[in-house]
Amino acid sequence: MGESDLSTHEMERDFFQGAQPVKVEVELLEETLEEARRVFAANGWTDAEGLRIVMTTGIGKLKSEQTLSDDTLASPDTVKGLSDRMMQLESLYAVMKYRAFHLMKDNQILEIQNNALRNTIHALEGTMQRLHDENLALKDRLGEETWRPLPGLVSGAPTQLSGLVDAPARTTLWDRIRRRLG
Repeated sequence: MGESDLSTHEMERDFFQGAQPVKVEVELLEETLEEARRVFAANGWTDAEGLRIVMTTGIGKLKSEQTLSDDTLASPDTVKGLSDRMMQLESLYAVMKYRAFHLMKDNQILEIQNNALRNTIHALEGTMQRLHDENLALKDRLGEETWRPLPGLVSGAPTQLSGLVDAPARTTLWDRIRRRLG
């Protein structure tokens, strides 16, 4: 990503200024809703998408009729084409803005979760390192000859967690063998 790309916060501030989803409840005849659902299905829209498109298309239609009633405009053929195009663009814009708003919110949630997981991993790696150091200190204090693992004790499984926070330093085969042997 380049320096000119907007962060999530900047995008929300600039693009969705004052945007708030609102739930609208409207009573319709059942046959009207069924007819709408057939149209939605034919276009591959969910009920929610279809209702948003119908609402914004209707608003665009009303706006274009208001524009057409203005006597200062050019011929009806040109105005009709422009008003139809305006309706299409406004309805598509409203649907895209709604989807982008929710995708941006999902992205913010994922960023927060990702940061929390990274912090948890970092803390766990610190704990693992501390326990490893304590274990080595105890081995040194007891001496190698007297130290024996407890019966039934299983050694820890190797992890790849450190690769998520910081890239581990390259180790040679000899370093890995020496580390395994203690």
